Amino acid sequence: MPASAVRHQHRHFKTLILLALSMTGGTFFLFWVGGLSPVTPLRGKVPAAKAWNQIAVRAVDARDARGFFHLRIDETGRLLQSSPWKAGRDEPQTPGTIHVLISCNSPEVRLTSIQTKTLADLLTELRTKHDIPADRIRVKQHH
Repeated sequence: MPASAVRHQHRHFKTLILLALSMTGGTFFLFWVGGLSPVTPLRGKVPAAKAWNQIAVRAVDARDARGFFHLRIDETGRLLQSSPWKAGRDEPQTPGTIHVLISCNSPEVRLTSIQTKTLADLLTELRTKHDIPADRIRVKQHH
């Protein structure tokens, strides 16, 4: 084997190791510089805690499920979050109120057992997390 071939025999491995080390070092450097920045990025940060002080629950026929809500319990008992809830926005007429909408399959608006369980779990969680007393829960019935 010629002398030049022996000298460059492991150049691909050396290049790969050097590339991995430089990328790792660069990543740590950028992470450190990012920590020094006073600017808060728009993505990935949880919005400031909202001062929720009341819960409003209303059940409606699924075909008529409209209006403002933060959280929705659908016909199968799944809990869904709206964009106002994710952004921490109030309804203008009732600031500080968490609006829960329950959509039912029947026109007489009857909750299923799974919806009742989801609602009970949700109310317990919201009351505990936001320190909302039981007398600050309002239930609206639409006919």
